Amino acid sequence: MGGDDGAIQLFENTANKLSLKFERKLQSSVRSLALSQNASKLAAGRSDGRIELYDFDRQAGNVPAQTALLGHVGPVNSLAFSADGTQLISGSSDKSIKVWDLTNSDLDPVNLRDHQSWVWAVALSPDSDTVISGSADKTLRVWNVSTRNLADRVCDSVTRNLSRAEWDEFIGEDLEYVRTCPNLPMGEGIQSKISNSSH
Repeated sequence: MGGDDGAIQLFENTANKLSLKFERKLQSSVRSLALSQNASKLAAGRSDGRIELYDFDRQAGNVPAQTALLGHVGPVNSLAFSADGTQLISGSSDKSIKVWDLTNSDLDPVNLRDHQSWVWAVALSPDSDTVISGSADKTLRVWNVSTRNLADRVCDSVTRNLSRAEWDEFIGEDLEYVRTCPNLPMGEGIQSKISNSSH
């Protein structure tokens, strides 16, 4: 549990008896908490926009490893882990939703913006392809966050693959050309024999 006093307490139930497993106190109040399905990770969203991630699989004594996820500029009102614990979704009073890749701390989060007011609630589908958010703007939004599905949607919206000039400009001359939409004609300046992407 968390509160306005900045304290986080995690209890475990052993033989129908609650015992304190972890406690931490900081200055900013706790606005949201989420526990991964296997209980190995705890995320705490704070009023100053920080997210603290505690990893109980990597701990020294009784102290879990801690990571700070920075990016929100308003209170973090809602958090949700993916089923496998590799992603964390956060919703904030800054009107944004962020998708954090917990397997690679060097990656910036994916930012989802379309709400006109504070984001109060976020949820992630079991397959991690869809984020749902609820806001003070009185809307629910459904976000497709699967890169494979997004690539399919792009291919459904265009009439051809990239031309050689477009590939060189937007992808890079030093990278081998790949036909990204196998069901569409190749772009201008591409030889007929070219590899297909497995998007």
